[in-house]
Amino acid sequence: MSDASQAVSVTAIIPGQQGELVVHALRTHEEVSRRFVVELDFSTQELDLEEARGGSVQVMLTDAFGQVRNLSGVVDRIHVVATDDPEQRVRYRLTLVPLPWLISYRYGFRIFQEMSVPDIVKALFKDAGVEAKLLRWTLEGSYPKREYCVQYHESEWDFVCRLLEEEGIWFAFEHDAEGHVMVLSDASASAETMEPASLPFRFDSARGGDTVSVWDWRGAVRAAVSKVSLDDYDMLHPSKKLAAEHVAQDAIQSEWYEYPGRYTLPAEGKRLAQRRLEELRGRRKSAQARSNSVGLTPGRRVSLEGHPFADGEYFVTSSRLHVRFHSEEQPGPLVDKGSARCEVAFDVVPVDQPFRPRRDTPRPRIVGLQTARVTGPSGQELHCDEHGRVKVQFHWDRDGQMDEKSSCWVRVSQAHTTGSVMIPRIGWEVLVEFIDGDPDRPVCLGRVYNPLNPPDYSLPAQKTVSGHRSNSSPGAGGSNEVSFDDSANGQRVYINGAHDISIKVANDKLAKVTVNENHTVGTDRTMSVGAGEKVAVKGIHNAAVGKDQKVSVGATRTVKVTGAVSEEITGDVKLTVGGLENMQVGNPIAAVLEVIASEAIAAASGAAAGAASRAEATLLGPIAPALNAARGALGPAAELAGPAAALFGGDNTAVAVFGSSVGQFARGADQGDAASMAAGMAQAVASGALARAGMPAPSDSGGGGGGGGGGGGGGGGGGGGGGGGGGGSGTWGTTVEGAVTEDIGALAAINSATGVSFAVGGNSTETVGAARVELIRGGKNEQVGVAKFETVGAYVVNVSKALAIDATGAVAITVASQKQDITGGHSITAGAASTVTASKVALEASGKVTLKCGLAEVIVDSGGVTIKGALSVTIEGTSQISMNPPAIVPG
Repeated sequence: MSDASQAVSVTAIIPGQQGELVVHALRTHEEVSRRFVVELDFSTQELDLEEARGGSVQVMLTDAFGQVRNLSGVVDRIHVVATDDPEQRVRYRLTLVPLPWLISYRYGFRIFQEMSVPDIVKALFKDAGVEAKLLRWTLEGSYPKREYCVQYHESEWDFVCRLLEEEGIWFAFEHDAEGHVMVLSDASASAETMEPASLPFRFDSARGGDTVSVWDWRGAVRAAVSKVSLDDYDMLHPSKKLAAEHVAQDAIQSEWYEYPGRYTLPAEGKRLAQRRLEELRGRRKSAQARSNSVGLTPGRRVSLEGHPFADGEYFVTSSRLHVRFHSEEQPGPLVDKGSARCEVAFDVVPVDQPFRPRRDTPRPRIVGLQTARVTGPSGQELHCDEHGRVKVQFHWDRDGQMDEKSSCWVRVSQAHTTGSVMIPRIGWEVLVEFIDGDPDRPVCLGRVYNPLNPPDYSLPAQKTVSGHRSNSSPGAGGSNEVSFDDSANGQRVYINGAHDISIKVANDKLAKVTVNENHTVGTDRTMSVGAGEKVAVKGIHNAAVGKDQKVSVGATRTVKVTGAVSEEITGDVKLTVGGLENMQVGNPIAAVLEVIASEAIAAASGAAAGAASRAEATLLGPIAPALNAARGALGPAAELAGPAAALFGGDNTAVAVFGSSVGQFARGADQGDAASMAAGMAQAVASGALARAGMPAPSDSGGGGGGGGGGGGGGGGGGGGGGGGGGGSGTWGTTVEGAVTEDIGALAAINSATGVSFAVGGNSTETVGAARVELIRGGKNEQVGVAKFETVGAYVVNVSKALAIDATGAVAITVASQKQDITGGHSITAGAASTVTASKVALEASGKVTLKCGLAEVIVDSGGVTIKGALSVTIEGTSQISMNPPAIVPG
């Protein structure tokens, strides 16, 4: 190397340095997208180490060719050693680094949201006190905002380098007399040109004489990836195809595939795929060389001239300057031994080969779980988006304000069942894991308890309780809960609805209670049954209605009570049945009622309620086929006698059909006989059914006429009865404090193995369009607080014990035909008028018949007729009285 090449002068300004300064050597290592390092060896009389440490040092080099190279940096490290040289005394070595690099001493955690990488880098340097003028951006591309970007367990310098590497942005440092600037760029082909812009090539350093030149050129070509493929997944668009690729022409076909690609837009995927391929192929062609040009610096372009095959423009990627200002042959501490020299070793790549920094800075990985607190706007208890995602704040986040900006939207893992949704509440502590360990991709796994939010059950006292309880929001005024108590002999499933509970069953619902079941309804209860409803009570059934009760049955209503039924109603009862009402307690006529329930009720359900003149269409027509099918159960009683031609008139087709089925029917009978026949038919049905049920048939003897009571289907307030099946004796008692109104379109039936009782506080009004049949093994007692009004088409009563009707007001009974067989006594007591209206009335009693009105009584017994009180007999119309003996004896 010529003397000219060795003649380099140096000027250095070092803070804290006093006295004479002798610079021995200078070494630099500069590389694109890396910090630079300058080592300066010198001697001086005095150096304040504390003042020098962290201070800015300015160095200016001037070579023999007139090139000036400025270098500057911050003192990062000082080595000091004493010598025995009286002139040098103390030798120093300073290590200089870029001022922006000092953020490497800032380490920790930080979250950035909705910011691009350039914006994040600017914010970091600004917060670290690095002035904006120390950064110069020369970007040609545009960069998307990152929804959520986390600095995690890394220095701010590593964080910056990692982000720039991911985006393909490189940086280098430029020095001048004022200091140094960090230049950030994404286009190596547009980098500034160094001075001089071109350097001649020579084969060795000894040739070329007194000019700057390049020698020892060593080019290299290496195999490289020819295709990059990326892919990712976007939970907001799960069906979107995000695969992207970029391909280069190359003889070697090789693919580099990455997942996740860290993007959600296809266009962004294509850009990143291109950047990745340029990174992987960025050193496919490269060269190393040496030069005596102190101006060779990374991040600039330079041209090579005079080379046999390598002439062209290149991008400088690194340089290593070594200047020894004078010879030092004796080794020693901090001595750069050797003769004086000035040489630069550098690396280049062709300008037409885009340069991208290697992604050497590792991305942090979070292994395992973390916990965080759920956050949201002030004053709210729940905060989520349409996907059930929440915001959280990590314990390491010092900048978070525990609000809706603490994090990105975090997906919440739900229970492994279809449709499970549980939104974590603000303030809860939750477990968080990270997809692929990436701090930028958190997922909430579940809740954990702490003293601020303890378990909903007292532990360890309730350690056998498991379940789910959620407080109402806002305010936590109540809670919904499903819990399970697994304590031995105290197992319990508890369900609580703070406001409403809705249960929807698409098909069947089955509930089985082995012991007791209690229902308490504070206000109203509404039940709608689209088809049938069946209730079976083996024990006692108590129903209490404080006010009104309205029961409307379009067709059949059946209630099965094996034991007793008691109904207490404070207000009124109104019952409307369009078809058949059947109340059965016990099982006295199972054989016939099964046929009626399965066939006759369905046929009669469409019949209109109303006049007795339509009874044959409403009742007998549909029932006749059923009774025909039940002939086997009726036995000999099916052979009915009676010359009637019709039920209510001279021509009744339904009765004729029935008569032909049972074998006897007499045409041409009058209306009275028709009524008798209707009663006989019902008697036959009852007798046969009771026989089949294993009970003796009721006696033909017994008490006489008058009206029935109580109303079908639960009598004067029941509004419902039970039907069919089940053994055992039952009792039915109904109490209504108000009025009772019943409208039965077709048949009303009471079938009881024991007695029935009805107590009505107000009026009792009953209308049965076709017939009322009461088969009661015990007695029947009916008490009416005001008046009783009853209108029935055909009325058949069979009571094994007494039948009593007691009304405070009037009693009015109107029937087309009726027959009552009462084994015990029969009494009708009315506080006002008592009226029985029928086509024919006959009273037969084994004891006596007493008619009493006020102080007057008429007594009929085997001894004769006794009239008590004032004797006044009024007969309207034609009458004939025959007496034997012909005498009327006043009582």
